[in-house]
Amino acid sequence: MFLYNNKNITIKYLCLCVLAMTFLSACGTGDNEVGSSSAASAKSSICLESSCGQKVAIVDIPSAENLLFTKDGRLFVTGANVYEITRRADAWHAQPLMLVNGNFTGLAQINDVLYVNSFDGLLYAAKLTSTPSFELIHDQGQMLANGLASGPNGELYSIISLGVGLPLVGKIVRLRIDASNPFDVTEQVDWYMGGVVHFMNGLQQRGGEVWFSSSELLPLALGKIMSVPIQADGSAGNPKLVAQFNGIPDDFSFVDNDLLVTVYSNNQILRINPQGKTVSKSGLLSFDNPSQVRQGQPPMFRQNELVITEKGLIGLPPTPGYGNRLSTFTPR
Repeated sequence: MFLYNNKNITIKYLCLCVLAMTFLSACGTGDNEVGSSSAASAKSSICLESSCGQKVAIVDIPSAENLLFTKDGRLFVTGANVYEITRRADAWHAQPLMLVNGNFTGLAQINDVLYVNSFDGLLYAAKLTSTPSFELIHDQGQMLANGLASGPNGELYSIISLGVGLPLVGKIVRLRIDASNPFDVTEQVDWYMGGVVHFMNGLQQRGGEVWFSSSELLPLALGKIMSVPIQADGSAGNPKLVAQFNGIPDDFSFVDNDLLVTVYSNNQILRINPQGKTVSKSGLLSFDNPSQVRQGQPPMFRQNELVITEKGLIGLPPTPGYGNRLSTFTPR
């Protein structure tokens, strides 16, 4: 996951440590996978096997990281910049919206404002005009800011993937936004802390719960999806294990009541049902280190399509022909 910054170094060493232990722990990671025939029981027609569809690269996105559809179907993607994706005359375009490149990560929408994390801990915001103009609104004071999600009460949740220094603990911070000024962050608190040597990555909010993906060294768990309820007083409730699998995840999204999870280390996407079972999965090495996947939204995409950011290799400059792009998985 490279953009000439410390994010890739941190992830690289974590991955090397975890992968070195994979063969010793593969039988105990609780993958809960079932055969692809179970996909037929899923509510949505989306499945991930090669017999169901094919990958189509649509536009280059350097260090592609995350994507978000607005409520009216506009598509924004982060990476070396923040891009709006459009289609004109059957050609796809990625319009950069930041004045200078950087390392942009999580995306969230509250009403008519789009919020964007950068890996150095800065938070940006822009009104969703025809040409959004981002401005810096807050410094979270911590590096490794990654996933970002809006809460049910107009707040934001931001993942700090890994603390700098010991203990190596990821966490979720809550940012209160002034109801009368969406560019004013009025409060920042540590909302949820991970375990020891706990790398947290993707972040979503649904049904009054904050969901996140993670990898852990103590105890060893390559990939997990966890959910934490938002309690009546706004504090974090008890975390719940939703799914566990063999592979280091990046971000994820929802389709019906299932999860779509990018498994960065396996170059793979999983569809996981509410019982934590994998009901459909792409082949190993079928995507170039995917970092986010979402169900397509009209008017630019059909709902039986998937839209995927393919980030590319960790610790290397963008590799021509590998990753660094936005792709679709289109039904055959």
